[in-house]
Amino acid sequence: MSLFTLTGNRLLIVLILVDPHLYTPMYFFPLAALSLIDILFTLAILPKMMTDYFLHRTAISVSGCGTQIFLGLALGGTECILLGLMSYDWYVAICKPLHYPLLITWILCRQVAVSSWTSGTFNALVHTVYTMKFLFCEPREIHHFYCELLGALHLFCEDTLTYKTGVFISTTILLLIPFSVILASYTLILVTINQVASAKRQKHSPPAYLT
Repeated sequence: MSLFTLTGNRLLIVLILVDPHLYTPMYFFPLAALSLIDILFTLAILPKMMTDYFLHRTAISVSGCGTQIFLGLALGGTECILLGLMSYDWYVAICKPLHYPLLITWILCRQVAVSSWTSGTFNALVHTVYTMKFLFCEPREIHHFYCELLGALHLFCEDTLTYKTGVFISTTILLLIPFSVILASYTLILVTINQVASAKRQKHSPPAYLT
Protein backbone atom coordinates (compact mmCIF):
# COMPACT_ATOMS: atom_id res chain seq x y z
CA MET A 1 0.00 0.00 0.00
CA SER A 2 2.85 2.38 0.82
CA LEU A 3 4.47 1.72 -2.56
CA PHE A 4 1.18 2.55 -4.28
CA THR A 5 1.03 5.78 -2.25
CA LEU A 6 4.55 6.76 -3.29
CA THR A 7 3.98 5.88 -6.94
CA GLY A 8 0.60 7.61 -7.15
CA ASN A 9 1.83 10.83 -5.55
CA ARG A 10 4.94 10.92 -7.73
CA LEU A 11 2.89 10.41 -10.89
CA LEU A 12 0.51 13.15 -9.79
CA ILE A 13 3.35 15.63 -9.29
CA VAL A 14 4.97 14.71 -12.63
CA LEU A 15 1.64 15.00 -14.43
CA ILE A 16 1.04 18.47 -13.01
CA LEU A 17 4.55 19.60 -13.97
CA VAL A 18 4.37 18.18 -17.51
CA ASP A 19 0.83 19.15 -18.52
CA PRO A 20 0.61 22.92 -19.18
CA HIS A 21 -3.14 22.85 -18.51
CA LEU A 22 -2.53 21.54 -14.98
CA TYR A 23 0.53 23.67 -14.24
CA THR A 24 -1.59 26.41 -12.69
CA PRO A 25 -2.00 27.65 -9.10
CA MET A 26 -5.38 25.89 -8.87
CA TYR A 27 -3.82 22.44 -9.37
CA PHE A 28 -0.14 22.83 -8.56
CA PHE A 29 -0.55 24.51 -5.17
CA PRO A 30 -2.97 22.13 -3.42
CA LEU A 31 -2.33 18.83 -5.18
CA ALA A 32 1.44 18.94 -5.61
CA ALA A 33 2.04 20.29 -2.11
CA LEU A 34 -0.08 17.64 -0.42
CA SER A 35 1.39 14.89 -2.60
CA LEU A 36 4.89 15.95 -1.58
CA ILE A 37 3.91 15.84 2.11
CA ASP A 38 2.45 12.34 1.67
CA ILE A 39 5.68 11.17 0.02
CA LEU A 40 7.84 12.60 2.79
CA PHE A 41 5.54 11.16 5.47
CA THR A 42 5.91 7.70 3.95
CA LEU A 43 9.69 8.01 3.58
CA ALA A 44 10.02 9.17 7.18
CA ILE A 45 8.45 5.98 8.54
CA LEU A 46 8.52 3.18 5.95
CA PRO A 47 12.28 2.59 5.36
CA LYS A 48 13.08 2.21 9.07
CA MET A 49 10.01 0.08 9.72
CA MET A 50 10.72 -2.26 6.79
CA THR A 51 14.39 -2.60 7.75
CA ASP A 52 13.48 -3.53 11.32
CA TYR A 53 10.91 -6.03 10.08
CA PHE A 54 13.23 -7.90 7.72
CA LEU A 55 16.24 -7.80 10.06
CA HIS A 56 14.12 -8.62 13.12
CA ARG A 57 15.27 -5.52 14.95
CA THR A 58 13.16 -3.36 17.23
CA ALA A 59 15.70 -0.73 18.30
CA ILE A 60 16.10 2.90 17.30
CA SER A 61 18.76 5.39 18.35
CA VAL A 62 18.00 8.55 20.30
CA SER A 63 18.92 10.67 17.29
CA GLY A 64 16.72 8.50 15.07
CA CYS A 65 13.83 8.91 17.48
CA GLY A 66 14.33 12.67 17.50
CA THR A 67 14.42 12.72 13.71
CA GLN A 68 11.14 10.83 13.43
CA ILE A 69 9.52 13.11 16.02
CA PHE A 70 10.67 16.19 14.11
CA LEU A 71 9.55 14.92 10.71
CA GLY A 72 6.17 13.78 12.03
CA LEU A 73 5.46 17.12 13.69
CA ALA A 74 6.81 19.20 10.80
CA LEU A 75 4.91 17.37 8.08
CA GLY A 76 1.71 17.05 10.11
CA GLY A 77 1.74 20.70 11.13
CA THR A 78 2.51 21.87 7.60
CA GLU A 79 -0.33 19.78 6.20
CA CYS A 80 -2.82 21.23 8.71
CA ILE A 81 -1.78 24.79 7.88
CA LEU A 82 -1.87 24.09 4.13
CA LEU A 83 -5.36 22.60 4.31
CA GLY A 84 -6.60 25.67 6.17
CA LEU A 85 -5.06 28.10 3.69
CA MET A 86 -6.21 26.02 0.72
CA SER A 87 -9.83 26.45 1.78
CA TYR A 88 -9.51 30.08 0.69
CA ASP A 89 -8.47 28.82 -2.74
CA TRP A 90 -11.62 26.67 -2.91
CA TYR A 91 -13.79 29.57 -1.77
CA VAL A 92 -12.44 31.92 -4.45
CA ALA A 93 -12.66 29.24 -7.18
CA ILE A 94 -16.35 28.54 -6.45
CA CYS A 95 -17.71 31.83 -5.15
CA LYS A 96 -15.61 34.29 -7.19
CA PRO A 97 -14.49 32.42 -10.30
CA LEU A 98 -14.06 35.57 -12.41
CA HIS A 99 -11.71 37.08 -9.85
CA TYR A 100 -9.72 33.88 -9.35
CA PRO A 101 -6.79 34.72 -11.71
CA LEU A 102 -6.38 38.08 -9.97
CA LEU A 103 -6.67 36.83 -6.38
CA ILE A 104 -4.84 33.48 -6.61
CA THR A 105 -1.47 34.20 -8.20
CA TRP A 106 1.80 32.30 -8.29
CA ILE A 107 3.33 34.85 -5.91
CA LEU A 108 0.55 34.31 -3.36
CA CYS A 109 0.85 30.52 -3.68
CA ARG A 110 4.60 30.64 -3.09
CA GLN A 111 4.12 32.86 -0.05
CA VAL A 112 1.49 30.50 1.35
CA ALA A 113 3.68 27.45 0.73
CA VAL A 114 6.75 29.05 2.33
CA SER A 115 4.80 30.30 5.35
CA SER A 116 3.18 26.88 5.85
CA TRP A 117 6.47 24.99 5.71
CA THR A 118 8.21 27.58 7.90
CA SER A 119 5.50 27.53 10.57
CA GLY A 120 5.26 23.73 10.62
CA THR A 121 9.05 23.31 10.74
CA PHE A 122 9.51 25.90 13.49
CA ASN A 123 6.80 24.32 15.64
CA ALA A 124 8.35 20.87 15.16
CA LEU A 125 11.86 22.14 15.90
CA VAL A 126 10.80 23.75 19.19
CA HIS A 127 9.00 20.62 20.40
CA THR A 128 11.76 18.25 19.28
CA VAL A 129 14.60 20.21 20.90
CA TYR A 130 12.65 20.57 24.15
CA THR A 131 11.65 16.90 24.17
CA MET A 132 15.18 15.62 23.62
CA LYS A 133 16.39 17.48 26.73
CA PHE A 134 14.55 15.06 29.03
CA LEU A 135 16.37 12.06 30.53
CA PHE A 136 15.33 8.58 29.40
CA CYS A 137 14.45 5.88 31.95
CA GLU A 138 14.23 2.09 31.72
CA PRO A 139 12.57 0.28 30.06
CA ARG A 140 12.97 2.27 26.85
CA GLU A 141 10.09 0.68 24.99
CA ILE A 142 7.53 2.39 22.74
CA HIS A 143 4.48 0.48 21.59
CA HIS A 144 4.36 2.18 18.19
CA PHE A 145 5.62 1.54 14.68
CA TYR A 146 7.71 4.70 14.88
CA CYS A 147 8.91 7.18 17.49
CA GLU A 148 6.29 9.87 18.00
CA LEU A 149 6.14 12.67 20.54
CA LEU A 150 3.46 11.36 22.91
CA GLY A 151 4.96 7.88 22.86
CA ALA A 152 8.41 9.20 23.74
CA LEU A 153 7.11 11.26 26.66
CA HIS A 154 6.35 8.05 28.57
CA LEU A 155 10.07 7.15 28.56
CA PHE A 156 11.33 10.11 30.54
CA CYS A 157 12.29 10.09 34.22
CA GLU A 158 11.12 13.66 34.83
CA ASP A 159 7.59 14.90 35.35
CA THR A 160 6.26 15.81 31.90
CA LEU A 161 2.68 16.69 32.87
CA THR A 162 3.19 20.42 32.32
CA TYR A 163 4.85 19.81 28.98
CA LYS A 164 2.11 17.38 27.94
CA THR A 165 -0.44 20.08 28.72
CA GLY A 166 1.51 22.54 26.58
CA VAL A 167 1.67 20.03 23.73
CA PHE A 168 -2.07 19.42 24.00
CA ILE A 169 -2.83 23.17 23.93
CA SER A 170 -0.52 23.90 20.99
CA THR A 171 -1.85 20.89 19.05
CA THR A 172 -5.44 21.96 19.70
CA ILE A 173 -4.70 25.47 18.44
CA LEU A 174 -2.89 24.09 15.40
CA LEU A 175 -5.94 21.97 14.56
CA LEU A 176 -8.71 24.41 15.48
CA ILE A 177 -7.47 27.36 13.44
CA PRO A 178 -7.35 25.49 10.09
CA PHE A 179 -10.59 23.70 10.96
CA SER A 180 -12.32 27.03 11.64
CA VAL A 181 -11.06 28.49 8.36
CA ILE A 182 -12.18 25.39 6.44
CA LEU A 183 -15.59 25.44 8.15
CA ALA A 184 -16.07 29.13 7.35
CA SER A 185 -15.05 28.60 3.71
CA TYR A 186 -17.40 25.66 3.24
CA THR A 187 -20.22 27.61 4.88
CA LEU A 188 -19.73 30.50 2.44
CA ILE A 189 -19.52 28.04 -0.46
CA LEU A 190 -22.80 26.37 0.55
CA VAL A 191 -24.48 29.76 0.95
CA THR A 192 -23.30 30.80 -2.52
CA ILE A 193 -24.49 27.54 -4.09
CA ASN A 194 -27.86 27.91 -2.38
CA GLN A 195 -28.21 31.47 -3.66
CA VAL A 196 -27.40 30.38 -7.22
CA ALA A 197 -29.90 27.52 -7.02
CA SER A 198 -32.60 29.84 -5.66
CA ALA A 199 -31.96 32.34 -8.44
CA LYS A 200 -32.29 29.60 -11.07
CA ARG A 201 -35.55 28.35 -9.57
CA GLN A 202 -37.00 31.86 -9.57
CA LYS A 203 -35.89 32.37 -13.16
CA HIS A 204 -37.55 29.18 -14.43
CA SER A 205 -40.68 29.38 -12.28
CA PRO A 206 -43.92 30.09 -14.23
CA PRO A 207 -45.31 33.63 -13.91
CA ALA A 208 -48.36 34.23 -11.73
CA TYR A 209 -51.31 36.25 -12.96
CA LEU A 210 -53.92 38.09 -10.94
CA THR A 211 -57.53 37.44 -11.93
